[in-house]
Amino acid sequence: MINFFRIAALILLSAFIALPSLAQNWTGEWESRWRTGGARITLSQQGDRVTGSYTPYDGVIEAQVEGRRLIGEWIEGPRRGGFEFAISPDGRSFAGRFDSGEWWNGRRLAANEKTPRVDTSNASPRDALRSFLLLLNIHRGRPHDVYERLSRLVTFGPDQASLPTDD
Repeated sequence: MINFFRIAALILLSAFIALPSLAQNWTGEWESRWRTGGARITLSQQGDRVTGSYTPYDGVIEAQVEGRRLIGEWIEGPRRGGFEFAISPDGRSFAGRFDSGEWWNGRRLAANEKTPRVDTSNASPRDALRSFLLLLNIHRGRPHDVYERLSRLVTFGPDQASLPTDD
């Protein structure tokens, strides 16, 4: 009888230990925010190594999984810094911070959460204004998803000139 209880306890313990590992998969699309902005992050996990990118800012993520934490570095050209995220038990969100102590949180996007495609034009001031307002309206609350497209509508300069994302 004692052996039965020991075996049952071991099975329950191993099942309990295995459950949190399901939430440790960082692969996917994430909508993230921090005090002064946000970014759409795409992550790919291979073992305990996670790499990714984010827009806007043409950012790159390089990180390592340690339990439920993702510890790594964000890279934007010559700019870089550290971060640490902790994934929620259900794997749908994370709470985190930059190495400066500033918060950086996010939520996993479901497969069916596609960004609507919007055709834009800056052929005339009217078209540019209409496109700008349409993009902001569709992406209400998350304009960081379309900063690059918005900047092309309001950048007046030689062809191929672009406005730095921070501006």
